[in-house]
Amino acid sequence: GSLAEEWTRPGFEDLAWREGKGGIGYDQREDYRELIGIDVEKDLYGKGTTVLARYTFDLPEVPAGDLLTLRLKVEDGFVAHLNGVEVGRENVFGPPEWNGKAVSRPDDVAVRWLTLDITKHMTLLRRGKNVLAIRVVNERERSSDLLLLPELSLGNEVLGTVIELEGSDRLKARILSENQWGVLLDRELDSSQQVRPVGKGDLLISEVMYHPREPDESARAIGLTEKSDFEFLELLNVASDAVDLTGMYCREGIYFFLASSRIVDPGKRVVIARNMNGMSHRYPQCTVMTTYQGNLGNGRESIVIRAANGEEIASVTYDDEDPWPSSADGKGYSLVLRSPSAEGEPSDPGRWKASDREGGSPGQP
Repeated sequence: GSLAEEWTRPGFEDLAWREGKGGIGYDQREDYRELIGIDVEKDLYGKGTTVLARYTFDLPEVPAGDLLTLRLKVEDGFVAHLNGVEVGRENVFGPPEWNGKAVSRPDDVAVRWLTLDITKHMTLLRRGKNVLAIRVVNERERSSDLLLLPELSLGNEVLGTVIELEGSDRLKARILSENQWGVLLDRELDSSQQVRPVGKGDLLISEVMYHPREPDESARAIGLTEKSDFEFLELLNVASDAVDLTGMYCREGIYFFLASSRIVDPGKRVVIARNMNGMSHRYPQCTVMTTYQGNLGNGRESIVIRAANGEEIASVTYDDEDPWPSSADGKGYSLVLRSPSAEGEPSDPGRWKASDREGGSPGQP
């Protein structure tokens, strides 16, 4: 087989590969230097975007744990394999290519642990030699930094508290990570509810704020100086079941990838935004599911959102020309779908109107 396949497997001969301890990467500033044990700046900067890393470990017997997690501090993107099988990725789309490019991952995000639950891949572990193989990819050849610091953990305990439900109940929770509390998660739980992976026809793009109004003085005072800081998309679950968005991504128009599980109940809406701080400032009651890289076009733009298997699940092509609403083009209003129905062409301007109020209504009907 090709190197692209063989290097991820335990039997690959890696005696000629460079060895070391700690994180892999380089940093022309100071953000990551204390995390890096193997500096690859001379090998990579201006020459390529990709580093291949193999972490081998021996197991005396087949593990019997019930939790397998992969944690990483990483910039910009990665594809991870366990004993030759892909188990996770972020910011790298499609088949990995040598010296391909990743979507940028901000420095302040890269130094926080990204945790992937890969328990479903537990059966890949075996007695004897195992290998965690990771392809880390930069956004460009002359990027100022690169980072990969992984941690694979096997556990036998349930983290947190198990809540047993009979019927339905309401759960409100916040997640503490890196000494920071996340946004409030508020959802109805139903023990009889069916959850399945998201598929075609399950979601609609129901609101688009593609050309927000100018930031006011209070926004500028905290560093929110661009109109794009207040862009957002809203997605609506029009299916009769709850759907799991794990692996959902977009690389047409804007760029994002959902590495962790997110379940959306029937009739519920989720928001994807350009800037988390911008949304918190202008829409303090709105919960943002994730952020995207890039910007929504202020003119004609196509957005295509896909499931983990590449299937298209939601799309729209909008424009700022008539018959599309002119008040959504920099005058403070958003584009809103008139009727939450999967029937019809999503890019038909007749299905869209300007929001009823300035600023739109992200996350709300």
